[in-house]
Amino acid sequence: GVLDGLGVQPAVDLDVDLALADRLAEGLELGRHLCHVGLAAEAWLDGHDQDHVHDVEELEGSLGEGPASDQVLLEALGNAGQDRSLPALESYLEAEDEETRAGAAAALRKLEGARAQTLLQSSAQQDTSPRVRREAVRSLAAQAPNTSSLDTLASALRSDADVRVRLEALDGLVAWKSYSEVEGEQAAAIESLLQEAAQASEPAIQERAQAALEG
Repeated sequence: GVLDGLGVQPAVDLDVDLALADRLAEGLELGRHLCHVGLAAEAWLDGHDQDHVHDVEELEGSLGEGPASDQVLLEALGNAGQDRSLPALESYLEAEDEETRAGAAAALRKLEGARAQTLLQSSAQQDTSPRVRREAVRSLAAQAPNTSSLDTLASALRSDADVRVRLEALDGLVAWKSYSEVEGEQAAAIESLLQEAAQASEPAIQERAQAALEG
């Protein structure tokens, strides 16, 4: 389908049926652009290939057609990973629809600048929707850890009201634990958080933390 080149699995990642997502993209006459952006992302381009800038501009211009189509387009922008998409993604973090906000948070996963991280940290800590907070935590965890992102995941793990958000934060810490560049104080902080989580009252968190410590 139109979305294959993007690595998008709407039924899993976007809660959108695959056939519906394809029809949405085709109905917006964006199939060609989605494929181009997806191919750029699959090839691990750095977001500055001029052959794809026009495609990303058209994707941004097509946002606002509705929550379901916006999710597909936001995923495409996320796969493209271009810094120039940040203003559009930032505006959609304020959308009324939580699925759209979640899509914007997910689309920020490849943008590692200070502003993108600040936006993700704010969503992870303050958004009223557990779905959005979970996506924000997941996007932060997809990036290399720093003091601020580590503090955000620690806060989510310790105090988020939704256990799914806490599990996402734990998974992020477990992933960071395996990074070869994580050492010294960062490594010690992650180890301490995992030990703390191993004593949590929720069995799922306790078991996952214990497995990470034993692994």
